[in-house]
Amino acid sequence: MRLDSLVGHLDELLRCKEIPDISDNGLQVEGDQEVEHVGTAVDASAHVVGKAIEAGCQFLIVHHGLFWGKAERVVGPHRARMVALLESNLSVYAAHLPLDLHPDLGNNALLLRILGLERESGFGSSGGMDIGFRGRFETPRERGDLVDTLGRELGGRVDIYPFGPELIRTMGIVSGSGGSFVAEAVELGLDALLVGEWTYASYHLAKDHGLNVLAAGHYATETVGVRALGDHLNDQWGLEHTFLPEPIEK
Repeated sequence: MRLDSLVGHLDELLRCKEIPDISDNGLQVEGDQEVEHVGTAVDASAHVVGKAIEAGCQFLIVHHGLFWGKAERVVGPHRARMVALLESNLSVYAAHLPLDLHPDLGNNALLLRILGLERESGFGSSGGMDIGFRGRFETPRERGDLVDTLGRELGGRVDIYPFGPELIRTMGIVSGSGGSFVAEAVELGLDALLVGEWTYASYHLAKDHGLNVLAAGHYATETVGVRALGDHLNDQWGLEHTFLPEPIEK
């Protein structure tokens, strides 16, 4: 597939030019003009770049890209990473908020689906748009059951702050750093909030208002979108897809 056709498809699918973001979404590094093998990852780290090159990828899609709206000196590890990309002709494409909020392939839509929630509306208002979703269970589910489901599907530890009802009917979901949305969940009267990670400042607010919080990991909650995007390209265009895991060590 031609590089420009692939980039055009992704730009349109993810609405990268329309959605305001601190990330410079879209094609960040131009490589081979023909693409047969796509790699996906959460972060454009040096280790991920090395894995993509070793796997023979020509195109790497990441959630957290190389450039975030400001000039960055090409020195040290950043220089080494750029040299590796340019010498290997590996393209890098970043999709931050556009992938979080995509209604079908986005992190939050997929987390909603994993848990079996019926989507009610957007959730996680930031900059005039909703990053996540609010959902409702047809039949209330136990907190422990939700933790087990997330741990099994995401492959990591899920921390539970059991400040609300044991049986959960309504939930807000924001992948990654979602702690700032505790107040919105409280205002809406939700039973629970699912985030990647949250902050100390939100702890007492959730506890005082009786809101359950599930923290499934910043990295883990953002693996689902890039993987789904790579599978979409495989299904639609026949491009080989390799997911490149690089979880954060704790």
